[in-house]
Amino acid sequence: TGDEIETLGWALNRMLRRIDSSMNRIQRLAFVDPVTELPNRERFMRETEAALARLKDEVAVVALIDIERFRSINESLGPHRGDEALAAIGERLAFAARAADKVLRANFDQDAPSVIARLGADEFGLLIPSLTEKTHAAKFIQLVIASMRQPLLVAGHTLTLGAGAGVAIAPGDGETAQDLFKHADLALKEAKRSGTGRARFFTRAMNSAAQDRLKLETELRVAADRGEFIAFYQPKVELKTNKIVGVEALARWCKPSGEIIAPGRFIETAEEIGLIGMIGE
Repeated sequence: TGDEIETLGWALNRMLRRIDSSMNRIQRLAFVDPVTELPNRERFMRETEAALARLKDEVAVVALIDIERFRSINESLGPHRGDEALAAIGERLAFAARAADKVLRANFDQDAPSVIARLGADEFGLLIPSLTEKTHAAKFIQLVIASMRQPLLVAGHTLTLGAGAGVAIAPGDGETAQDLFKHADLALKEAKRSGTGRARFFTRAMNSAAQDRLKLETELRVAADRGEFIAFYQPKVELKTNKIVGVEALARWCKPSGEIIAPGRFIETAEEIGLIGMIGE
């Protein structure tokens, strides 16, 4: 009957609304960071691939942004306040990116704004989908990380943070989102080594250095297992009597080839990969 068809129609419409609502929740969980309400890593990578596919005569920029001194704030205020701080940081970075869009992107398209994403912990990502002037990339990045020098007010606490960034530019530094991400990460590591509040652009030398470091790490692990680290003894002389009163034990890496490597070339890496205790023993 007509009443039955109408009832069935209402039931189908309710079912469709529930399906739409469920799909929206699933999509939100898949692509949105729940703490900051920003795009997450997966969405960031997809946005980057889409930007690369649209590129013609412009360049695209990927920057990884590390928030400095955040860990101490998280430890002192607790995880809940830490989440509030992350949300405020995300809002600050997004505002700075929107402002930089208007100032530095001559071809700015409202449908393709720059993207700020939370990639994990205290690391954020910035995607500039297109820039007509490659030189504007440095100005854009500086505007964004400079925004973090201004204090943040979270739950009555004034937080002074900072930010560093590693930057990769397409197409020169990579043709895929994964390549750009990897190269921006190498540049970020260099920025951290350079000090606080620094931005570094990827160079081919960084890639070569990363490969050399990976090779060194592998060789160090093998050398530790083989017992290739030995002690050289440097005498300590009492100047009044001119007698040896002790020695210093200095680590040397003696390769099977006979080459002897001084500690300045391997101690720092050994510390970072957790081998320094074994070498010390």
